Amino acid sequence: MEFIYFDEKITKSYIVITDCNKVSFKKDSCSLYENCMKKIQKNKIYLRLNDHNVKKLSKFMVSYNLKNTWIFLFKIIRIDLVYFVFDLEESFEIIFKLLFGVKFYTEKFYFHSFKNATIILLKIRYHLFLKNLNVLKFNFHFNLNELKQILSLYDNVKKITIKTHEINFGTLKFLINYCSDNSYKSFKVISFSYNSSNTDINVLKNIPANLLFFAGCDNNGVEIKRISTSYMPFMYNNYYSIPQNSFKSCYNIIFWECLNVREIKFWYDETLSSAKLDDSIFQSLRYCKTLKKFSVRNIELTDKLLVYILESTTLIFVEIIDYEWLFDDQFFLRTNTLNFDLKVFSFEDSKSLIEPNFMLYLARFRGLSGLKFYYTEFYLRKKYFENFNDKISMFFSKKACNRIYLKNLEIKGSSLHPDTKNCLYFLSDVYDFANLQSISISSYGLTEMDYDFFNKMNKLKVVIIKSIGESERIDFKRLFNNKELFNTVIVINISVSKITSDNIQTLSCFRNLMGLSISSPLIDYATIQSIRRKYFKKTDFVITEPIRKDRSSFINQYLDSEFIYGFS
Repeated sequence: MEFIYFDEKITKSYIVITDCNKVSFKKDSCSLYENCMKKIQKNKIYLRLNDHNVKKLSKFMVSYNLKNTWIFLFKIIRIDLVYFVFDLEESFEIIFKLLFGVKFYTEKFYFHSFKNATIILLKIRYHLFLKNLNVLKFNFHFNLNELKQILSLYDNVKKITIKTHEINFGTLKFLINYCSDNSYKSFKVISFSYNSSNTDINVLKNIPANLLFFAGCDNNGVEIKRISTSYMPFMYNNYYSIPQNSFKSCYNIIFWECLNVREIKFWYDETLSSAKLDDSIFQSLRYCKTLKKFSVRNIELTDKLLVYILESTTLIFVEIIDYEWLFDDQFFLRTNTLNFDLKVFSFEDSKSLIEPNFMLYLARFRGLSGLKFYYTEFYLRKKYFENFNDKISMFFSKKACNRIYLKNLEIKGSSLHPDTKNCLYFLSDVYDFANLQSISISSYGLTEMDYDFFNKMNKLKVVIIKSIGESERIDFKRLFNNKELFNTVIVINISVSKITSDNIQTLSCFRNLMGLSISSPLIDYATIQSIRRKYFKKTDFVITEPIRKDRSSFINQYLDSEFIYGFS
């Protein structure tokens, strides 16, 4: 079953979609193409309800047949994840009417609200879920007594994640005792701040292994400050920023051993010249065993920094921003180190051009799946490529390895360098694009080489193309000359100077398109008339430019009549 249509006027604008391994409702408050880019397991059905769509869905509850059909659907479908996002109190009332008589056969339930939603969470447990619920995640404010009620009612749940604005010592002490008494359960508690007033360090020493406590800062009611170093061994931190005046503390090995942090940023004032981190900092950083994300800004890109990233066994994401180039390719030709752990490498705002020899370094990250270049220009002179091709061939021959198969590639060009093109060619000696699932290119235009590379991509799901140059045109027929893409692509985001009827005809050939966004300052009525709903029945279709108020009344009237609901 892929689509369910309700043949009643009140529900014609709603389609239940399972083709993308999830359940979504048309006109969701979140952009459909952004949701599709997230990792989703195959053969899974997800149901997400928020303030906007429950209000819309409640309208067809007046129909007796539709209401019974709604209940019947959840009897025959196993929902793998139920996700509620409610901020309006009226949504709390609507959801019980909407789901009256419904039982979810699900193991996972996520609930987010900016209001205290303890009451609804308690009622939901009685009315909606069977005993097979195994994972619970909730995000809202609560007090200790309310938390005790929730945990008592969801006693059979084995894995619980709690997110809230603040946790005090009394609540943390209760969780420590609760997790110690229920060692078979797994708890993760994430709080923006921790109120350290009256904290007993001896109690923190008893935090069991099945409880992970994340705190962003210490708010003791008097001031907001960093978590004390005395608490660091017992708490985790998703993010830790190190400003330029605190670099000296980075030499302390004990500091890094105690700092249970997932992400660290070394940010130096971008208005000043680039800073150079002392080599001993990287030696100390190796003692931080929990570090997953690493970011530097306005820092010299030295060999020692690059070696630390290359030799790290914990990092999965690295971001380098506003950097100055200092690179010795001969050094990396001599080393034998390969990295299989890093998944995403991002470069942004380079102060100098990236030369081909830097690819010798990137070629050592064998597990890389995502690569990003934002406002980073490539040095594309032919004589440098000839020398580089010999070096990279020698590298692959020596290591007995092939090119790296990327899954996600993002290239955002700069308006300051209109002549920089052929970025795919620059990367092609190291990376193979055949398995790309997502590509985002923002440049002055596509070259002959770009079209050739694009048509070798057989597994694309997300395509984002933006033309910076006003005079540059993108040939849609050549861009999508590979007919396999008509079956695989589910999201397209196009931004061009002018869109034509021929472009629309090409876009209408995609059979499984779920999200389509078009931005074009020049789009006439004749082109609009070529947009037919019958080709985009499964598609969340929006025109982001010109916006509705800047379009003619004739265009808006046509789109509204063609797509039934108010077209964005």
